[in-house]
Amino acid sequence: MATTNVETQIAQLQSILQNAPKDPASRQKLYDAVSDMALKLEGSGDTMQRVCYLPLQLSVANIAVDLGLFDILANSTSPLGLDDLQKKTGADQVLLRRVLRYLASVNMVEETGADTFKASNITQTLSRPLIAAGLRHNFNMCAPAFQELPKFLKDTKYQNPYDVMNSPFQRAFQIDEPPFLWVLKHPYHLENANKWMSVQREGSNEWPDAFNFEAECCAGSKITPETPVFVDVGGGIGHQCQLLKDRYPNIQGRVILQDQPPMVAQALPLPGVEKMAHDFWTPEPVKGARAYYMRNILHDYPDEAGAKILRQLVDAMDKDSVILIDEMVLPTTGTHWRAAQLDFTMMSAMAAMERTEQQWKELLDKAGLKIKKVVVYNEQLRDSIIVVVPK
Repeated sequence: MATTNVETQIAQLQSILQNAPKDPASRQKLYDAVSDMALKLEGSGDTMQRVCYLPLQLSVANIAVDLGLFDILANSTSPLGLDDLQKKTGADQVLLRRVLRYLASVNMVEETGADTFKASNITQTLSRPLIAAGLRHNFNMCAPAFQELPKFLKDTKYQNPYDVMNSPFQRAFQIDEPPFLWVLKHPYHLENANKWMSVQREGSNEWPDAFNFEAECCAGSKITPETPVFVDVGGGIGHQCQLLKDRYPNIQGRVILQDQPPMVAQALPLPGVEKMAHDFWTPEPVKGARAYYMRNILHDYPDEAGAKILRQLVDAMDKDSVILIDEMVLPTTGTHWRAAQLDFTMMSAMAAMERTEQQWKELLDKAGLKIKKVVVYNEQLRDSIIVVVPK
């Protein structure tokens, strides 16, 4: 009888999968619920094996990327045998079988028969160039810092890290400079990091979905073609400038991308966007902008450093100016695992952190600023636009 009940329950789960909702938000809710259920069903042996071998998935995924396995299977219209895959990759057949066997066991590829494989939905995802770059970035840059984190915290007597010059990343890579300066000197890592940053929020709402930029930032004094309306401070290669122009194609005034020269040199082709080399540790050269926008900048720094960056903007603001901080605002309870893991990434790489609303208030107070409003646009990660004005 028990076996019959289990088979019935499995059939019900398969029915849910076959009738899964199409919209991303509903699918995410279903995924979270099923994942939570799976963990609550998990026995001690499965827990032990899952946790102990978690690092192996990223390692073998990188092997598959280097061999081109995900691309080969994703681009094939039919299953491929081991002989075909060996010819396409050049890998030793015994090794290749072992790699594919592991990938199939964790559903990164689908095994259709003896030594025969095809792409799964996960294969299709991991074959995409931007996501493959994310696998490389997390394996080559984040994983060494994660590996160093337990010893680092033990050595520092479990004090919260605040010094960007003394983090697990420095120990892992044996460097004496901040990670964001080190990566500028390493084009391979910089390229992977930029690609990863452009895709890691894929499928989530974007800030203009919840924040009406024109209503919030373009009212007040008349805007002319010379008026700076949007300054993307530390804006990387310009994804957010592009998003703004896409959502507001008729926006008046200047849209300006700022970052270090190596980043600006890699900027996207952005018609109507000015590209300006600028170091945000120095005085802001664009005065009186309607909005100084900063995305995922301040989570890289402890409060004192963050306040120093913000003070450069305060001195450039006028009566119509606001600072738009595009960052996570962590809840006081029930933080999603995706948000919590990003917090630990900040700790490991930058001796920094994701913040709650109270922690944001404390940082802003040090810079003579206050929160005007918080507009949440991604409930899962609590990605938000924090509208900030002088006190």
